[in-house]
Amino acid sequence: MIKTILFFCLIPFMTYAVPCKKEVYNTPKQLETYLNQLPSIKAAFQQKNTDAPAILGTLYIDKKNGYMHIDYPTIGQKIIVRNGTLYLADSTDKSVQDISASYTPAGLLLQKDIKFNETVHVLAFSENDTNAYITLASTKSGDEGSMKIDFSLKPFIKINGWSVLDAQGNQIDVDITKFEAGITLDKSLFDRPEF
Repeated sequence: MIKTILFFCLIPFMTYAVPCKKEVYNTPKQLETYLNQLPSIKAAFQQKNTDAPAILGTLYIDKKNGYMHIDYPTIGQKIIVRNGTLYLADSTDKSVQDISASYTPAGLLLQKDIKFNETVHVLAFSENDTNAYITLASTKSGDEGSMKIDFSLKPFIKINGWSVLDAQGNQIDVDITKFEAGITLDKSLFDRPEF
């Protein structure tokens, strides 16, 4: 289960809305701007993969400070990302693992200034009249894994969900079910977990 949870680390990001005038903008540049301007967010999500039942959770993001908190209450696990470190806490065995967040989707998206094909590599991009799909990775080859984000474009840009693919080919899909943006988050949400 820890592998499944760690693999999710996320992602990624929410349903913060930005007005979209498709006829006068460059979609990838708009998506880059959207990711850089994310406010504080709280979002409920459903996470699915092929070899486990769906998991419900809550995601908190403080983009300004580069913090993330993912809570999986039904399985007693949390992920906290702060100061470049990812903490995976499991209340069932009271353990906390410290891992570098650099090459995780969370590490990519919590960067202060995301620049496509500079700080984050774009592996694929497609769009239609209503949606855009962009696949991001920390390396040009994506050999350490990648994240495909599904954005709605109309009437506003927002994230519907994402899929994370790890280096072994395992995929986890996340669907956003409810969100709040621009809220004040308690700073203690992002403290290193202790038992």
